[in-house]
Amino acid sequence: MFGKSEWFGQLNQGKWLKPTDRNGWYYYLTWCGIVTVPSLLVWTVTDWPQALIWAAVSSVFFAWDYRKTIREKREVEAYEKLFFIDEPVEKHAETDQYVIQHKD
Repeated sequence: MFGKSEWFGQLNQGKWLKPTDRNGWYYYLTWCGIVTVPSLLVWTVTDWPQALIWAAVSSVFFAWDYRKTIREKREVEAYEKLFFIDEPVEKHAETDQYVIQHKD
């Protein structure tokens, strides 16, 4: 929806995305504003249950968007770890099962 995987670095133990770009910080600040500002406005105008409802619903949308962004980041990281045979090998490449060495 809003988040892009290129705005963030590697996953922090598979759970949190750390922004590496200014847009990543804007992403977090925008979602923080979407959740809190309307909740506070509704809380000042009406009673607190409506504010909690807004906070809960908008938090669910944030979680959905964040999860989508994490999924995209995992796909990009998995693709970057692939070793292609037609690529030039610097000196050696290691996988879980094999070590490939380049001989000049």
